Amino acid sequence: TSKAKFDLSSGLLKMMEPFVEECDLRAKMVIDGQAQLQRQVDAFAAELSKLGDIKTPNLSVYAEKLNNSRKKLKRADILVMQTKERVANIARMHQQLLDSERRFLEREVIAPKEAAAAADAEAAPSAEADPTPAAAEPEKEAS
Repeated sequence: TSKAKFDLSSGLLKMMEPFVEECDLRAKMVIDGQAQLQRQVDAFAAELSKLGDIKTPNLSVYAEKLNNSRKKLKRADILVMQTKERVANIARMHQQLLDSERRFLEREVIAPKEAAAAADAEAAPSAEADPTPAAAEPEKEAS
């Protein structure tokens, strides 16, 4: 069961990592693009205002579109952050599962084997040091 949980959490983690990285990259590209666009719009508006005989176009429509795009980008950024938190949570749970499995194996599998080996090691020298007729008789009966 723990192997299946481990495989599932590993698979989910590997499956979600590229998605999060791609979302981060795209969000950064959009933010950079919007910042560059805003600088160009500001520079363009400044150049137009310098020309006294040409009336400055109404940029409020474009500013509103840019503002709407920023809002959408903010929502996407929140989604990316939530996804990152979920991936981190999956990674943390995966590590906890590995630690739990290791402790279980140490407690239930390795420790009993070591105890049995120690008991065998203690029993073996005492049987060899004191060969009694009682110990020899079961061998005869087994023959």
